[in-house]
Amino acid sequence: MVTSSLESIYKADGAVFTDRSGHKIVGHFGNFHKEIEVLQSNAGLLDMSYCDRLNVTGDDALDLLNRLSTNQLEGMDIGSVRWTILTTPKGRIIDVLRVARMEDYLSVGASPERIQNIMEWIDFYTFGEDVQLVDVSQNTVEFSLIGPNAPLVLGKFVTGGKVLPNDTCDSVQIGDTSIAVIRSDMKDYPRINVICQSNVAIDIRQSLFEAGKDFHLMAVGFQAEDFLRITLGIPIYGFELDDKVDPLTAGLLGYVNFEKGCYVGQEVVTRLNTYQKIKKKLMMIQLRDEVNLGAEIYSDNTLIGEITSVAPGEQGQWNSLAYVKKTYAIPGLVCTVGSESLVEARIVAECSIKV
Repeated sequence: MVTSSLESIYKADGAVFTDRSGHKIVGHFGNFHKEIEVLQSNAGLLDMSYCDRLNVTGDDALDLLNRLSTNQLEGMDIGSVRWTILTTPKGRIIDVLRVARMEDYLSVGASPERIQNIMEWIDFYTFGEDVQLVDVSQNTVEFSLIGPNAPLVLGKFVTGGKVLPNDTCDSVQIGDTSIAVIRSDMKDYPRINVICQSNVAIDIRQSLFEAGKDFHLMAVGFQAEDFLRITLGIPIYGFELDDKVDPLTAGLLGYVNFEKGCYVGQEVVTRLNTYQKIKKKLMMIQLRDEVNLGAEIYSDNTLIGEITSVAPGEQGQWNSLAYVKKTYAIPGLVCTVGSESLVEARIVAECSIKV
């Protein structure tokens, strides 16, 4: 199992660890509900280092990624951020990428343990282009500031009170250290990621807490982040996303540009959109009790879907994401989850990331 370079720090702070994608990550720091409250009203600091990171350089870097993925990357300004999807020839998801155009390279954020697949995929379609790929996942650390006060913390963290609008990025100097700062919000919740070299991670983390002390900055784990993303209907790889799911079924329409030129899988994705061929939808579902991932969903005695993510909610409820057959993907529909001990559930809304 892969462990964090800051594990001893987190242990000293009372972290309770969990396993995800072969990585030992912080589940919570002892007060899960307090961490949720902080994300919703102030700001939390989450270690995202278990996700993969790739630096792409070369004169043809942006053009190649544009030709391989669903969104329009051509013409991205330096300092801009855009999400895009690598798809197979059958229009299925290889991974969802966060592309940040720094001054002299592209900082590409990917899902955990997907870097090898991504690099091999890009290399397969590289024919003499000036493109270099460097996996920086192991020698960098990525912190994430999440919550309404995240921009204020960043403003205090960076000399001069820098304001970073949504979907922008910059390289900033903290002492002798250059770090990448990338803002891409979780819908209405500000989210700012700070990427630094591993050897300065402890100092950068401490500086972030010092900057955030007036804004109630608090360390949070992935259980609180899961609560927020499930509540917002945001899918992630390994739970909702894999190479059997297409972008439209997953509600990722906002990461697909239907006016751009060709990319791998474009014909299938376009046909699914034009003829509305998807057979199921990703939905947010509220549960009366906890259920296991993969639990089946029934309407009367008809199997209509499967749970993909679940997290404790408020007032004893549980929130979840699930793929539901299109004809049953109706907000307000009451259903049951499980085949033996039935749990009452209600479909809340369709998950959708729009432009």
